[in-house]
Amino acid sequence: MQFQKKKSIGQQIIKGTPKAIYRRLVLLLYIVLMTKGFAIEASAQYKADINNYIQTYKDIAIGEMERTGIPASIKLAQGILESGAGKSELAVNANNHFGIKCGKDWLGKTYSREDDDYDTTGILIQSCFRAYTDATESYIAHSEFLRNPAKVSRYGFLFNIDPRDYKEWAIGLKRAGYATNPNYANLLIKTIEDYKLYEFDQVSVFDLASNDKSDNIQATTGSPTGTKAKRSINRLSTINDVRVVMVNDGSTIEELSQQYDVSVHALMKYNKEIKSKSETLAEKSMIFLQPRRNSYRGKNKWHYVKKGENIESIAKHYAIKETHLLRKNNLKKGEEPAIGEKLALRGWSIFNKKPILRSEKENILPPKPTKPNNQDQDHLTGTTPASNAVATTAKPATNGVATNQTKKPADDSRWTYHQIEKGDTLYNLSKKYNTTIDQIKSLNNLGDEGIKIGQTIRVQ
Repeated sequence: MQFQKKKSIGQQIIKGTPKAIYRRLVLLLYIVLMTKGFAIEASAQYKADINNYIQTYKDIAIGEMERTGIPASIKLAQGILESGAGKSELAVNANNHFGIKCGKDWLGKTYSREDDDYDTTGILIQSCFRAYTDATESYIAHSEFLRNPAKVSRYGFLFNIDPRDYKEWAIGLKRAGYATNPNYANLLIKTIEDYKLYEFDQVSVFDLASNDKSDNIQATTGSPTGTKAKRSINRLSTINDVRVVMVNDGSTIEELSQQYDVSVHALMKYNKEIKSKSETLAEKSMIFLQPRRNSYRGKNKWHYVKKGENIESIAKHYAIKETHLLRKNNLKKGEEPAIGEKLALRGWSIFNKKPILRSEKENILPPKPTKPNNQDQDHLTGTTPASNAVATTAKPATNGVATNQTKKPADDSRWTYHQIEKGDTLYNLSKKYNTTIDQIKSLNNLGDEGIKIGQTIRVQ
């Protein structure tokens, strides 16, 4: 049997009478236009779904931004992408807008569907997802997922980013491994910019009561007295799992109490430097909404004291109680560590060395000499001005051996010193003694000249 080769669609169309060919062409054109029309209609419908989603959940997103510091734009964009603008199976059947799985600690309702879980034989199995009572519960759970103290090493850095910087938040989420899609950050940014979600990052919870028109979002905040004034948005963040407000709008403790639902008494207790509940807070004031922790829960175990810092400012920076920071470092009230000293942020005092005090530093490293002016030339007696490094000058160096050395105290058992040998670098020394290059430079007042063979420096 001889088989005929099947004709292409184009060959079929041109076969027949001119009238038949015309009919086929019209039909083909109709099919093409209808297909394109369906695509346009589908695209328009998806945009409409997104706009409806934004109107429905913007208030929740703004409220969560005020509570946790997660940008409202990021929250909404993630919800749109993760839930298909609220139309996904999980969003419809389980009120789960962010695809959060059950996990070992989840005791609530569940919803099962195939996702990306396989059994030991490689067969795709059903995954367990959390089921929520409503979307609000899902939004709150998403915030707590990112704020979970057990995940601080993974997501903790995000809460140090300005909540109005949606691009850095998007990049940070991708860097933290929130999603496997390599284009996840760009998708978030595009969604935020296409629908101007960044405008919601400039809105506070006070705006929600005074401005219901979502298409006319202003950074205008209604005060607790009912008046309206142009105010900068305060930055709500989390430090050491403690909620903190960076005040930018000249608020008072009374206003913050109403805004964040924390009693005036509690705020005054957490921020003892504030003397009056009605005083206007200075710009960039750090106000704690919760009591500080006893230890630091972040990845840093140590803090190296910088110029201008003291126990009060360091404790505040890490949201640690001053009394506990003193105790961990065997310090008494009023004692201040010297610049460059290492402070323990956690651990027991019996294992931590007492740092050198600011008053003791003069006995270790002499003051940096100043360059004499022309009027002082008569008193130089032919000597050469000292180098910029804080050091004592030994015998003239020979064969490239350094003359500048860090002066050792009479009792140096509390500190560790190293004599520079051939092949030593600041990087190698920082790894050897478990410190940093900047710390070594600070301890020895090293400039850009670096280190030299024969030089003795303090490394710890």
